[in-house]
Amino acid sequence: MIDFVELENLLMEKNREYEELVDKYKEQLIKVAGLKNEAKKKYAISFLKYRAEGENGKKKNTEEEAKQLAILESFEENLKADIEKALADGMGEKIEQLKMEIDSLRSILSAYKQTYERVIR
Repeated sequence: MIDFVELENLLMEKNREYEELVDKYKEQLIKVAGLKNEAKKKYAISFLKYRAEGENGKKKNTEEEAKQLAILESFEENLKADIEKALADGMGEKIEQLKMEIDSLRSILSAYKQTYERVIR
């Protein structure tokens, strides 16, 4: 059976883990934002380039052709942003899980304290 001190130690450990993960999550979201903006920038530059001059010296591209070529040219940047977003989403889920564990531990500790106080009286 787990005693009161072990429960408190576990709660402190979960709180530290939560704080560290929240910091990493913030950093990950900043990284995702940067990558998404890089992808948008690459797309915009590519679109304007293909719309203005055409591909390989051909006649000017239509708007739809320029869009598709720009999508192809910015594909890698979008893929990197999507992967990092998925990692951030996983961190967010882990944060929610830790919150529930912390709340459960707090409830258990509270019940433990109340039972202990009743027994002492």
